[in-house]
Amino acid sequence: MRTLDEPGSGYRELIRHYDPIAYYRMRITPDATQLVDVFAQHLHGQIVRGTSERTSAPGEIGAGLRLGGPAVRSYAVVPNFPLAPAALTVCAWVRAESRPRWASIAKNWVKNPTPNERGQFHFGLWHDEGTLEVHVHDRAGAEIGVRDTAPLPLGEWQFVAFTLDGSMLRLFRDGREIASAPCVGISPTGPAALALGVKLEASGREPETNTPGFWDGTLDEVAVFHRALTSAQILALYDATR
Repeated sequence: MRTLDEPGSGYRELIRHYDPIAYYRMRITPDATQLVDVFAQHLHGQIVRGTSERTSAPGEIGAGLRLGGPAVRSYAVVPNFPLAPAALTVCAWVRAESRPRWASIAKNWVKNPTPNERGQFHFGLWHDEGTLEVHVHDRAGAEIGVRDTAPLPLGEWQFVAFTLDGSMLRLFRDGREIASAPCVGISPTGPAALALGVKLEASGREPETNTPGFWDGTLDEVAVFHRALTSAQILALYDATR
């Protein structure tokens, strides 16, 4: 039975209070094939283990999803994930062991020759620089991006998030806003899949061939909201684990 003094319970209660569309506490089924959404819609994910024999590791709160980068090719995909109608927040605890090119945290984004089918958001590390970044397609289909100025630290847990409220795109690390840009709305089209730890190819089922962006490290407490959390709410989530 869960108690209110369970480690991380304050953080998890806040996430639930803020009403996500999906919440992945990195609860993994015993056969290590399914990632469980603990919130109301039960948008469960499928884990692809690659060459790894284990996908669970200590997280920032409880267990995390351990992914092994390009050498291992492990990731998770949530099929039939609903697109955000107007506003969006994605937040997670992440630990990077290295910084592969375009390393992916969470993406509704695919390599597609048709611009308006490429997706809503691309959240991870920038190219070979390894800086935290997010880029989205706005309501008109234009690509808007923001990123940090220094590479994401290695071997340390970082709380990362971005919000899109219909007029501004904001990027956060450890509860602090680090970059922002004007962004009007969000594209209404894209792949019907959420990818964790990878970028997908056009069908939304397999890793993209040239730059799949496999995450090397551990992901924990991934939550997606179809509204923009405030800066105070993002800071409250970070402080809830301190």
